[in-house]
Amino acid sequence: MRTGLLEALCRKVRIKMLWQWRLHEQVFELNQTLLSIAIEACNFVRCPFTVRVLDETDILLNSIQTRDLEPPRQRPETSARTAGRLIAQAMGMKLPSTSFGSRELKKQEEARKQRIVARKNLKDDAWGSDDGVN
Repeated sequence: MRTGLLEALCRKVRIKMLWQWRLHEQVFELNQTLLSIAIEACNFVRCPFTVRVLDETDILLNSIQTRDLEPPRQRPETSARTAGRLIAQAMGMKLPSTSFGSRELKKQEEARKQRIVARKNLKDDAWGSDDGVN
């Protein structure tokens, strides 16, 4: 059983579950004081799946992938452009090309260089050139 399903099960009977992550065993365990309450909750709530307590020697526990037992991870942040591309890809569409790319970056760099040259020329006109010749 995934932890989310067990949490949903216990939410129905308004039980707060305490989860402990034990790295050395890679297993979620219920706090011992709540174990009997969780078992009692399983008896009162009808589930579309089988609920049972696993002990360390249980064959089923060994068949669960460790990835399923790991705590949830935070997803990395996604930019709006990346999100749009992923959504379009999932819908089987190709996102129209945006004007922002290497061509746009080259234009921005060229404009920056022109501004630097223009400022230097204005400074040279006002104060004289650094060459010592006016």
